Amino acid sequence: MGQKRLMSSSVDKSSTIGSFFNGQNVIYAGIAWAVISLLFFLLFGVTAPGEEKPFWYLFGTYVLELPPFLLAAFLCYRNWRSPQIASGTNVWLGIGLAMLCWFIGGLLFGWWELYIGLEPDESGFIMGRSLKKGPFIADSLLKKIEVLNSKGEKQVVKTWSRA
Repeated sequence: MGQKRLMSSSVDKSSTIGSFFNGQNVIYAGIAWAVISLLFFLLFGVTAPGEEKPFWYLFGTYVLELPPFLLAAFLCYRNWRSPQIASGTNVWLGIGLAMLCWFIGGLLFGWWELYIGLEPDESGFIMGRSLKKGPFIADSLLKKIEVLNSKGEKQVVKTWSRA
């Protein structure tokens, strides 16, 4: 009788832990997290012109942004390992790995922005044309435009050029 009681209590404990991650609770937690995040962004996201966003706001955005990706990766991994899903389990693995990569990328960008102090658009990864060189214009287009400007005409120039 003591063993029966011991077994039933261990089954009850495992079912309460497993019931925390059931579909309904995950949906409710996701909605609550989304509402909290939305309120945070709406209430504190606007700054006066010329002012930078404070450190606590930037840190808060990463705290509110990254955990859902980690949780999504965990849930996809759980679905991948689940015996209840008969086919397509590799899709869950792919989505879970993508979510994990997004989470790791967010950590790297957060470290880059908060600790090093670099803005992603100022870092040099976005390679634009040098200001010294100016914008690139194809020679054939430049000649057509110069001819039109010298005549004082304004017309649409048809071209296949992408520059």
